[in-house]
Amino acid sequence: MKWFKHDTGSFEDPDFNSILDEFGDAGYVMFFGLLEIYGAEFVNVDPDGFLKVPFSLVRRKLRKNRVKIELFLNFCQESLSKPRFLYHSNGKSLSYKVPKFIHLASNWTSRQKSQPTEVPTEVPTAIELDIDIDKDKVSKDTFVPPPQCPHVDIINMYHNILPEMPEVKVWDDTAKKWLRTRWKEDPERQNLSWWGNYFRYVRTSPFLMGLKKDWMADLRWLVRAQNFTKVCNGVYHKDTKPQDIKPETYSQATGAEGRLMAKWLKDQEDEKHNSERTRKIPAQLP
Repeated sequence: MKWFKHDTGSFEDPDFNSILDEFGDAGYVMFFGLLEIYGAEFVNVDPDGFLKVPFSLVRRKLRKNRVKIELFLNFCQESLSKPRFLYHSNGKSLSYKVPKFIHLASNWTSRQKSQPTEVPTEVPTAIELDIDIDKDKVSKDTFVPPPQCPHVDIINMYHNILPEMPEVKVWDDTAKKWLRTRWKEDPERQNLSWWGNYFRYVRTSPFLMGLKKDWMADLRWLVRAQNFTKVCNGVYHKDTKPQDIKPETYSQATGAEGRLMAKWLKDQEDEKHNSERTRKIPAQLP
């Protein structure tokens, strides 16, 4: 396929504007770049409509790394009104599908051998890429996207577990992006119980709770990448005293936070034991 028509109405599409808000001009490059690759290799799509290409080829053409491309595809698959791409990958190769593209190009794929080659004259714009999953079945090995980030539930949990911290009154697009990214980064975080444990762990830090300085963390601060990493690594719990950690808090913590708390408590107990042992050893007479 050498060419396709491009409607000039893409910028009027709410979903396409969401892509631009999330990825900036890189979203435009990746969206239409992936369409061009798909069109150029259209004769190689499998029976389910998926095109498999080396990830190195996609990275080279789009000038983007693999993580960025997968984040983009995942966003287009799960975060828009309806999916624009369907995809799965193994890190080395990428398989993706644009069902509406296949629909508009059906006059090419179903042509009779006696007929001259007829290429489709148009390809769907962002507005046209409106996929009905029930009508266009996905193959069984299609990548299953993670559940969508439940912003409201997490905010309510934050209010319930950390009522002393500042209330969330406005949750802007930047804060939504940070929380959604933290949610997607690790499958362990894609459930509410993990976030409950995270907030309980935060509660055990006098510094984060505003007991050390005239400052207190809030939810926006807690989900920002560099702060989130420090909290999970125990940076703000070094000065925590045993009485600051309640048994029920420790017993409910799991995963990385639970391991950090367990290690910290063990270190505290070992230090206390060594201190008591040192005091009991009588001084050696000269």
